[in-house]
Amino acid sequence: MLNTSTITEQVASHLREALSQGRWKGLMPGRDRLIAELGANGRTIEKALGMLEQEGLLKSQGAGRRRRIMASQKDAPAMRVTLILYERDDALNRYISELRRKLQASGHELLFAPKSLAELKHDPERVARMVSENPSGAWIIQSGSRPVLEWFAKSSIPCFSLFGRMQGLDIAGTGPDKLPALREAIQSLADKGHRRFVFLTREERRKPSLGMVERVFLDELEKRGISTGPYNLPDWMETGEGLRDCLDSLFHVSPPSALLIDDWILLLAVQNFIAREKTSAMKQVALICTDFHPSFNWCSPGIAHIHWDHKPMVRRIVRWTGNIARGKDDRKQGLTVAKFIGG
Repeated sequence: MLNTSTITEQVASHLREALSQGRWKGLMPGRDRLIAELGANGRTIEKALGMLEQEGLLKSQGAGRRRRIMASQKDAPAMRVTLILYERDDALNRYISELRRKLQASGHELLFAPKSLAELKHDPERVARMVSENPSGAWIIQSGSRPVLEWFAKSSIPCFSLFGRMQGLDIAGTGPDKLPALREAIQSLADKGHRRFVFLTREERRKPSLGMVERVFLDELEKRGISTGPYNLPDWMETGEGLRDCLDSLFHVSPPSALLIDDWILLLAVQNFIAREKTSAMKQVALICTDFHPSFNWCSPGIAHIHWDHKPMVRRIVRWTGNIARGKDDRKQGLTVAKFIGG
C-alpha cells in the first residue's frame, strides 16, 4: 500500500510539472497514451489524474472522455502563503515539508510566521498584531485554539485551519476524523476491564470550553456508567515540571488504569516518567496516543495510537491555495479517515 501510494504521488508530480510547463492545452492525453509514456499501470494513472482533479487542474467530462485542462500552473497567479506553526519544531514534521514542496511545485510560496502559536500564548490579539505586521496572500493556522480561529473566521483574510478547533466556524480546514477511532479505543479498553480513564490534553483543547474530542471522551465514559470529573480530564501547567506534578498527583491517590495522551511529544514525556518511577501501578497502565508519529512504526511492542494519512490533507491545502489564487471563496471543511491501531 505504501509503495503504490508513492508511485501515484510520483506520477501526479510528473503530470503536474508537465501542466505547469504548458506541455498540453485543452484536453489531457488519454489513459493509454499516459500508460505508454510513463510505464505505470492504468490504476496508478487514474489515481494520479484523480488527484489533479481534486486540485482543480483537471475536470472530468465523463467515462471514456479525456479530461479538460482547467488551467496550467502558469495561468494561476502565484500565492504567498504564511503558515503559523503550533510550535517551532513542527516545521520539521514530514507533512509540513511535503506541503511546502507541493505548494512550490504548484508555483506558490510557503513561509513560516515569525512566531508560533505557543510563543503567542494562543492570544488572538497577539496573532492579529503579527498578521498585520506580516502581510500575506493567505494564512494557514496549525492546531489553532478556538479564540484564534474565531478571530480569523471573522476577518476578511483568506485562511485555512490545519487541525485545530474549527467546527462550526466559517473557515476552510482539514484534519483527521478521530471520533470513531476514539470510541473504538475506549471500547477496547473497557472490554479489558479498564474503569479509571484519564485523558491528557493541551490547554487549548480544554479552554475556554471542551473540544469535540474531549466531550466525546467524557460522553463515552458516562455511557459505560463511569462518573466523570476533573480526574478524567485534568488541568495541568504545560511545562515539564507541570506534567510531572500532574502525573505524580494522578498516580498518588487513584492511579489510572488507562491513560490517553493527545500529543506524541507528551507521550514520550509520560513514557520517560513511567520508566523512571517504575511503580507497580505505572507498569500496568495502558497508554494510547490520539496523535501519530512515524517513529511509532519502529516501536516493538507497538504503541497504541490513532493513525491517519496526511497526504489527503496536503492535497486539500494545495487545492485551496489554488482556489484562493484564482479568486474563489473556498471555505469548505473536510476530514480524513482515522483509525485506531492497537498496541
